[in-house]
Amino acid sequence: MFQCTFGRVADQPARVADLVHHRVAGVDAGRTGDALVLQAVPNIDACDSVMDKMNYPRGLVRYTTEHGLKHEATRVIRPRTLVYATLLTVLIGGLITAMATRTPVILDVIRDRNSLYRELPNGIIENIYTLKLINQSNSPRSFRLAVTGFEGISLDGAGEQVTVEGGGVLSLPVRVRAERETAIGIHKIDFVVTASDDASVSVTEDSRFLGPTP
Repeated sequence: MFQCTFGRVADQPARVADLVHHRVAGVDAGRTGDALVLQAVPNIDACDSVMDKMNYPRGLVRYTTEHGLKHEATRVIRPRTLVYATLLTVLIGGLITAMATRTPVILDVIRDRNSLYRELPNGIIENIYTLKLINQSNSPRSFRLAVTGFEGISLDGAGEQVTVEGGGVLSLPVRVRAERETAIGIHKIDFVVTASDDASVSVTEDSRFLGPTP
């Protein structure tokens, strides 16, 4: 059941102190002391109809603020509003910056951990890796692969360029080789991926090349 309860209001005659109870199917509202406590008011028109029957002004039960009840000016801009606006601006700015600086291609290098290295005929040392290329653009794109790090190093297993579908991921096994004389020990190497149509789109990922111990 819905019960609207009206108590005495300062600007009404004293006889209004007697409570007017109106019941409509739905929700309860109760009165504590001289204060009107609304537990739920789904339809204020029901309360206004009671005031019409009592020949009193409407609006004694209404949605308003404490400033409105005291006939004070309502503040539109509050400190909390400024804080929320600042946080929203920072979030939007961060999102725009992330989208503007997003790298069109991602490179991940996974070294084969099953073997430290392989020694081939003619004194060639070989390490095996798996390259994962992620094309973050919406259209297919071709990339050139290269490896750098020390003298005599070369990349085998990849052609002059590879093509990755838009939004796709390409897993590519490759072999890095070097002569034994220059491959002694552990070396830091860099895999470089560059877009064939735009040299400014390039990403570098480092790894380790393992050779025979001295």
